[in-house]
Amino acid sequence: MFPAAFGRAPRNFYLHCHEFSGEEWKQQATLFLPVYLHNELPGIHSNAFCNLVETIGKSLARIFLDVDRPLLCLS
Repeated sequence: MFPAAFGRAPRNFYLHCHEFSGEEWKQQATLFLPVYLHNELPGIHSNAFCNLVETIGKSLARIFLDVDRPLLCLS
């Protein structure tokens, strides 16, 4: 059971991955796959995957912060 406070419950990855929206892929990649793959991937690959997810998260956060900043025109 997925608590409603966390948002919409994820769909079955195996059955619906070809129908995922961008938000669902983000949810899978950042919340669920690091947990599910932790014991499935060899240590070095698990660490690399978690580093990738963390880097993507930081990059997205920076992009959204940059959008809020006023644009400076150099002319």
